[in-house]
Amino acid sequence: MKKYFLLMLLIGLLAFETKIYSQNIAINATGSLPDTSAMLDVSSTIKGFLAPRLTTTQQNAIPLPATGLLIFNTTDNAFKVNTGTAASPIWTPLSYSGASIVSLNGLTNTSQTFATGTAGTDFGISSSGSSHTFNIPTASAANRGALSAADWTTFNGKQGALSLTTTGSSGAASLTGTTLNIPNYTLAGLGGIGLSNLSATAPLAYNNTTGVFSINQATTSASGYLSNTDWNTFNNKQPAGSYLTTNQPITVTATGDATGTSTSSATAPSLPLVVGKINGVSLAGLGTGILKNTTGTGVPSIAVAADFPTLNQNTTGNAATATNLTGLTTTVATLNNQSGINTGDNSPNSLYSGIVSNATHTGDATGATALTVVKINGTLMSGLATGILKNTTATGVPSIAVAADFPTLNQNTTGNAATATNLTGL
Repeated sequence: MKKYFLLMLLIGLLAFETKIYSQNIAINATGSLPDTSAMLDVSSTIKGFLAPRLTTTQQNAIPLPATGLLIFNTTDNAFKVNTGTAASPIWTPLSYSGASIVSLNGLTNTSQTFATGTAGTDFGISSSGSSHTFNIPTASAANRGALSAADWTTFNGKQGALSLTTTGSSGAASLTGTTLNIPNYTLAGLGGIGLSNLSATAPLAYNNTTGVFSINQATTSASGYLSNTDWNTFNNKQPAGSYLTTNQPITVTATGDATGTSTSSATAPSLPLVVGKINGVSLAGLGTGILKNTTGTGVPSIAVAADFPTLNQNTTGNAATATNLTGLTTTVATLNNQSGINTGDNSPNSLYSGIVSNATHTGDATGATALTVVKINGTLMSGLATGILKNTTATGVPSIAVAADFPTLNQNTTGNAATATNLTGL
């Protein structure tokens, strides 16, 4: 029996003309040599290659399957190859030459299932193991999803589209089918107040003939609405605030009378007017003495001896005691309110006119008066007694000169004005 089996095997091998070489093997019916790149070259025009066929259970039971091991899985009806390792095999289905799905939502199982659910607040797919769950929550105020049968019934029972009419002028609104009638109400139709019985208070105006209410535009004499033109005007004005502060230096050039007083408030502090300069000359920079005006320029200066040609203008007191008068044969004991007219040289009159050309005259005076000086450095001129002005060094404050301000008789003047006549007590 054994000899018979070996004989039959030999005849079969010869019939297929199998050729075995040291490097590769060819199995065919034509005697063709194996391809040099293959260890096993099987070729046929009428037969195929039959791979080992295993169920998934048998496949997973193969001990330490080599990487690249090929089988045909009868459970999945697919060729599978181990793309993992012997210790951790991964049985991957062979892909087709065309487009194919290797994994679905991350799952690579050859057999996968689908299910539905309601989890979440929006449509979503969750995949785990070999199952994919399509979650469609029930629609609500917070969820976007499927409309439940109960909600469908609720929505279906709601009012459909309505058409609107305005028939009549009074009465209640009515719904007939899908038509809503709302009367065009009027005061007369409602039995209300007549137009002539209505009125309005300014700035609201009312026309009792037409029943129209209106608001007039605001003006200087009437309240009302603010026009856009006025709004732009007001918006461009200076914001409220304090722009002048006390003791803030201000330069004022006065060409008229320096009169009046200032007032003080939260937004306008008191600004006292002090005459510190006259035509550019600082009064504080002048010496103590009598102010003299300069004709034409109005520039002040301190008067000197030559500016007083007459005998002390009828002074009284100690200054009236004249001594050492040139040309007199006796001593003048007292000069008491002497008066008279200078009939000598006319230079004193001309000089006097120059001094007072910018003052307010109450007697005979020549020249134009451009500026009435009411105060000098805060001192009111009308509040001083009648007399000769005396300037105070550093402050520029004026006062009336007294006898002690004239210790000698006219500062030893000479000329016609130095000749005294009609002296009482001599």
